Amino acid sequence: MNRSIASSLITVKKTAHPKYSYECYSPAKVFNKQIRKGFKLKREAEAYKARLLDELEDEAIPLSDEVRLITKRYE
Repeated sequence: MNRSIASSLITVKKTAHPKYSYECYSPAKVFNKQIRKGFKLKREAEAYKARLLDELEDEAIPLSDEVRLITKRYE
């Protein structure tokens, strides 16, 4: 998945939860599972979002290499 598309899908928003003020939410179509985690500071939530995007990018690189090798094999 493109990083800019994933970045638009993963949201950081203010929440009314009594234990934390901000929430980082990712729908299931990004990581094949829904992610919802709370933070006290917006800075922490933004850092977690950046880490999720880095993980997504790390996972996507080997997958794209595998797909490229498979397509070469079947050309």
